[in-house]
Amino acid sequence: MTTTLKKEITEELYHILDFWGENTVDLEYGGFYGEINNSLEINKKADKSLVLNARLLWSFSAGYIQTQKEEYLTLAKRAYNYLIQYFLDPEYGGFYWAVDYKGNLTSDRKQTYAQGFAIYGLSEYYRASTDNTALKHAIDCYEVVKKYTYDNDHKGYIEALDRKWQSIDDMRLSEKDANFPKSMNTHLHILEPFTNLYRVWKNTQLKEDISELIDIFSNNILNKKNTHLDLFFEMDWQTPASVISYGHDIEGAWLLDEAAQIIGEKKEATKSIAMKMVDTCLVEGFAKNGAVLNELEEGQLHKDFDWWPQAEALVGLVMAYNYSQDQVYMDQALLTWEYIKKQIIDTEKGEWFWGREADGSVKDTYKAGFWKCPYHNSRACIEVINRLN
Repeated sequence: MTTTLKKEITEELYHILDFWGENTVDLEYGGFYGEINNSLEINKKADKSLVLNARLLWSFSAGYIQTQKEEYLTLAKRAYNYLIQYFLDPEYGGFYWAVDYKGNLTSDRKQTYAQGFAIYGLSEYYRASTDNTALKHAIDCYEVVKKYTYDNDHKGYIEALDRKWQSIDDMRLSEKDANFPKSMNTHLHILEPFTNLYRVWKNTQLKEDISELIDIFSNNILNKKNTHLDLFFEMDWQTPASVISYGHDIEGAWLLDEAAQIIGEKKEATKSIAMKMVDTCLVEGFAKNGAVLNELEEGQLHKDFDWWPQAEALVGLVMAYNYSQDQVYMDQALLTWEYIKKQIIDTEKGEWFWGREADGSVKDTYKAGFWKCPYHNSRACIEVINRLN
């Protein structure tokens, strides 16, 4: 069964990356289109987000490292050049939030989450290309994030600041998020790029920062009463704790474990926490059809299914299987993969749908856009292939 799974997921990795290479390249204005719908109709005037472009940089770079397909390195270089030309702030450091379809600045806010993805993409591009300038940009971004967003009093990182790294009132990552100065999501996607940067830059302070982030998750973000990750926090880590995000729980499990493995510290304690998080998700977070549920909000279960929790579940479950050799994890991974193949992958037009509504209908949300890119699904494919090896 695992041989078949690895074969199918390897094929899907190529399908995903080829879809983006064939459908999203903006030959007129550079980079990649800002939005494409389920019918593959291009919104040529959609804004281009830092999150989308940095994740494209990571995905094509990682895809090249995995497959050695030169086309992916060419696409990674395209994403890198666009990122540096249009998103990099040469005066105050870091990267802008969004530009329009021509590359003109539309939002200059410095969202810490997005700075993290810039570091993630740049460090992976360095791994793929050995371009020292890319590594320097990644280190510069890490240093500016530490300088301006780190909370010296309570530890952790502030959600967002303005272009000059001054405080702003509305720090939300998106309209659906609560307006708090700290969040689980941002810390998870600072831990991830810091870990990736450490792969190629063995800096002592960076290692200490990663170790501290593991402690923050263990002591402040993980709710020890229910083994879920709390989502939003005041500066002193007080939290309303009203929403459970199953996708983030299982994503957080394997990313925490990965960070501990990469720095070579706190491995056993973090592994134990990660396994408990997967076990909790296994009991509470999966529907009978194999899909990961989205959220439980104030006791109300959201019965729709988005693409990204399904991808993250594959990695978390395979991690748990590798550690335990307990077939229950592999059986669930196979069930989730069957759901992805039948309900999430668009076998007609390519890539993955945003998700399914509670009634089973396809969500009428863009297939490529501000928040949707090949990051979650290509990363899941790469992780599962390598972990099954």
